[in-house]
Amino acid sequence: MKKRLFLFKSLLQQLAVLATCFLTISAVSAATTETEVLKEAIAYHEKDEISVPLTPVSPVDALTSALPNLPEPNRSIVKALLQYPRDGRHKYWWPRKGESTYDGSTTDVLINGLVVMKGEPKARSFCCGLTLEVFYDILKDLPGGPQRIPDQKAADDFKKLWFCEAINANGPGDALVAAGMGRVITNPKEVLPGDFVQLWRHSKTGHSVIFVGWAYDTSGRPVGMHYWSTQEGTRGIHFNTELFGNSGKSVDLKKTGFTRLLPPDQWKPTINHP
Repeated sequence: MKKRLFLFKSLLQQLAVLATCFLTISAVSAATTETEVLKEAIAYHEKDEISVPLTPVSPVDALTSALPNLPEPNRSIVKALLQYPRDGRHKYWWPRKGESTYDGSTTDVLINGLVVMKGEPKARSFCCGLTLEVFYDILKDLPGGPQRIPDQKAADDFKKLWFCEAINANGPGDALVAAGMGRVITNPKEVLPGDFVQLWRHSKTGHSVIFVGWAYDTSGRPVGMHYWSTQEGTRGIHFNTELFGNSGKSVDLKKTGFTRLLPPDQWKPTINHP
């Protein structure tokens, strides 16, 4: 216990010295310029929240540099997410029961004239709705893509899986594998920008995001994940960072799922799509 208190106090002293050099992740993520940089994230130690300095990363620059070497459809996914405004116009909103029946997308989404997702008048969003919207945006332009969602039942079933049927479910992974369009990635070294992530924390809360890159502390040790999604802390759609840990609100990497949308020539037949 004494050793833990000593380490905790020492970390606080270091952070106090660095306070003038680093912004909190919520403040950094609220920026809307192309020079936005992720410099810190919050670590959770029991009931304490500690701001941890990271190796600075500009997510826009990192994604732009990665684009030429990314496989499709990852490249298209990254291009799509970079087109979304990060100025707060698409605020995060998870409606209470009875408030709304919208699907978390910024607008209505149509596939073959079928409304597969419903937006709401203020163009707000929530995490799994936004990532599913991006998926559909890519699917529309893939050969044979729209045919994978032939009717309302198929769309509803796919959305149900994507939105997670249970705690610790791999939402996008369950949906894409069931539809024969995705592959679950079990080796963290293989994860690429543009992969879909169903993040789970030790608190049993989840978050649907798109992978940007691993987060490293100032000594070069991997300590978390940079991602793109919509969340309250960033006033809606933006980049964000969360850290791994062993308890509380920290990310449980063992329960977190990573899934890649495969190119059409690698899709598998399903019961409904021979």
